[in-house]
Parts: sequence; C-alpha cells; structure tokens
Amino acid sequence: MKPSSIVLIFTFVLISLGVMFANHYTYDIYMTIFLIGMMIEKRKDINILHICVVTFFVFLIEHISYDYVFPTFIAYELPRIWVEVIYKVSILPLLCLLIGLYAYRPQLSRLYCIKTNNYEAHEKVNRTMAEAPLVGITVVTLIFYLALLVETLLRLVAPMVLSPEIANLFKNWDLLNSNIEYVAFPLQAISLGLIFALVFGGTKYNIEELQREFESKEANRT
Repeated sequence: MKPSSIVLIFTFVLISLGVMFANHYTYDIYMTIFLIGMMIEKRKDINILHICVVTFFVFLIEHISYDYVFPTFIAYELPRIWVEVIYKVSILPLLCLLIGLYAYRPQLSRLYCIKTNNYEAHEKVNRTMAEAPLVGITVVTLIFYLALLVETLLRLVAPMVLSPEIANLFKNWDLLNSNIEYVAFPLQAISLGLIFALVFGGTKYNIEELQREFESKEANRT
C-alpha cells in the first residue's frame, strides 16, 4: 500500500474520532485534509477527483458561512434564533445543489472534458458506486435540516401567534437543534466513507457494462 493511501486511512480514522467527540473545528480540519489528500492521491482518476471537488466546494461554502459570515450577524446583535433560521434556510439550497451535482456528476465531467478538449479523460468518465448512495445520504441530510428549520420556526413564531399556554409547549422544543452534531456529523462521515471506499475500487462501476456482462453470461448459459 502506498504511503499516501496510509495517510488517507489515518485521516479517515481521525474523522471517525472527530464524529465520536463531536468537535466541530477538529472535524473540519480532518475533513479538509482528507478531501485534499483524496484529490491529490486520485488526481488522475477524473471520476473520484470530481466527486471530491464537488464535495469540497460545497463543504467550503458551508464552512465559510458558518464560521465567518453568520457570526457577523451575532456581532450586530441580531437575536441568535434569527441567525439559526438564516443559517438553516441558507443550507437548504446548498444541499439541493449538492444532490444535483452528485446526480449529474458524470454528465458534468464529460462536459468539462469537452470544454477542456481532454478527450482521453472523456473516455474514462463513468459512474462510480458512490454517486447513488451519496445522493441518498444528502437527501436524508436535507430532510433533517428541514426538520431543524421547522423546529426553530415553531419556537420563534409560536409566541407571536398562539396563546401563552400553547406557546409554552413549543418554548423548549430543542431536541433536534441540541443534537445536531450527533446527526449531521455522522451523515457527513458516511459520505466521506463512501468516497474513501473508492480508494480501493468501485470506479469502473457502470450500469451498461454490468448489463452487457449479465446478458453475455445469460447467452453463454443458453
């Protein structure tokens, strides 16, 4: 096994530990190192490279928003609950973008190859085993953040439109928000695990090739 692969394995173990201890900043550092390492290690595999680029691009936007943009709202004394609403609303389009990028990654990779006249790489563009599960996990993440937004809005709006007795029922609704790191982090870690698995194979996965292989086996049997 190459030293670079060993480094990726070690980093993935650290990500798993980061999930266990739910340390946001440590987790972000490990995730950045892992994705950059994957992009360097698999720079000649256009399929894995583009999956990593897509993941890193969306992660970078989310990281900048969470750590640098939204704290400015708090600095201007905007109530924290409104900051939470703004953050959750802004993350939803990012997740929708990520779903689309994963779902149409082969088509986008082929378009990139055509635009850059890289016809050799164009022939190697293929679906991997990771795209479909990545779309599924991102959809689950999207649903979770929608639930977070609904929970936050209930706490925010209930006192304005409901009687005090009923509004008090929603006052302490914080189950999802208080445990966000124990859901969001593991979902991200599973996504990274799928990408990490591509180090050991799965990049030649193609439905058409599998179909032709299946039809060939059936023809031989008959």
